[in-house]
Amino acid sequence: MLHPPAHAARRHFQALALSALLALNPLATRAAPLAAAEADAIDSTVREALRAQHAPGAVVAIRRGSEPVFRRAYGLADTTSGRAMHEDTAFEIGSITKQMTAAAVLQLVQAGRLSLDDAVGKFVPTFPAAARVSVRQLLQQTSGLPDFAGTEAFAANATQTPARFEQVLATVQAAPLQFTPGSRFRYSNTNYLLLARIVETVSGQPFASRLGEQVLGPAGMAHTGASDGTLRWPDLASGHSTEAGQVQPAPRFQPSWIRGAGELVSTADDLLAWADALAGGRVVAPAQFQAMATPAMLNDGQPDGYGFGLFVDRQAGHPRLWHGGGTLGFSSSLMLYPADQLTIVVLVNHEALNASALSASLFEVLHPEARAAHAPVPGEDPALTQQVRAWLVALKQGTQSADIALAPAVRLTLQNALDNYGRPEALVYRGQGIDGERRYLLRFGAQWFRFDFSRAVGGALRAATITPE
Repeated sequence: MLHPPAHAARRHFQALALSALLALNPLATRAAPLAAAEADAIDSTVREALRAQHAPGAVVAIRRGSEPVFRRAYGLADTTSGRAMHEDTAFEIGSITKQMTAAAVLQLVQAGRLSLDDAVGKFVPTFPAAARVSVRQLLQQTSGLPDFAGTEAFAANATQTPARFEQVLATVQAAPLQFTPGSRFRYSNTNYLLLARIVETVSGQPFASRLGEQVLGPAGMAHTGASDGTLRWPDLASGHSTEAGQVQPAPRFQPSWIRGAGELVSTADDLLAWADALAGGRVVAPAQFQAMATPAMLNDGQPDGYGFGLFVDRQAGHPRLWHGGGTLGFSSSLMLYPADQLTIVVLVNHEALNASALSASLFEVLHPEARAAHAPVPGEDPALTQQVRAWLVALKQGTQSADIALAPAVRLTLQNALDNYGRPEALVYRGQGIDGERRYLLRFGAQWFRFDFSRAVGGALRAATITPE
């Protein structure tokens, strides 16, 4: 369910808003098929990623304009039986579910039955912290509510025992807000648990039923549904993990624990259909989709990189709308590049292979200039790069050190960013500014960020920023 979030700087807001407008155009144009060299490069990139993480299998689907140009299954759907993967095999899609949940909420807003500025406490009066939080802030992940998926109760029970909404909520019921609502981005599955409950309360229908009838059905997603067994899939992948060097079947979350935050099972073809229906106005009105694809504005006027169930950013200058998903044994990604009229779906049945990172890599295969933008430049000092790694670890852990001489506010900003993003998976030297400032690129999953810093005379970190590329 959990994936590194995005955070946008002020100077990116106009460009990101443009990406939302571009996304309103349905992907209706015909596109040339992939060149043989492109298809071969995609194939080899996927196979290498599977090999590196010992992942049993995957399904990859790519569409340009209105035409699928690549659709291929790899490996095994299940290692125990040796069952082969097929192009229509179904996977748990985890947090990709969130955009379907967001659409269900926006349909109710569109019908006048709900307001984005309604207080969540209106619908969940037994949750004191929700009194200060709006529906909009749930959608944008700016509520400050703690994440139930990070609690000990979730870890101990989510794979074993079904739970009622009240039992899941009880894991964070007494916890205070982590920050003033609207002041920061912090990814929390609790937000989308509550949104599913609000959909039920306002519509008078069980969440899964409402989602199926009003969201999945109109999108043409006949092979998508809750992982509770209501919908039977003829070919369902098994999730896997690696323990003690051995790939083995992974346990599964009880759907009642994750609901609107990540309970859906789907196929690559259905996710392509979803992207087309969402952009084409068949699920929500164009104005509502524009809201989904527009970054949040925080209380201080700064834009963020998350809309309603969608990350909104750029990859090497190309506008991108996307979300990844991860459940036990599964990783998934759905990426839309509206200016390129390109959609990439990657579904993997091993939790160690980051499907979003692989999707971004496939985009670079099709756009070599994007890969060049992330290549190292000459002049790297390996010892300094090692020092950068140490700084990032210390900042994330909140370690006090004479080697980090930052103003408290700057240090807190960097700590918050690293708390959101996690540990960088790549660190690339990109040169030196005129004033001696050093520049690196950091990759967190599918996202690249600039890390610009300068040092004091003694070498201590004196100033630094982390911003989207």
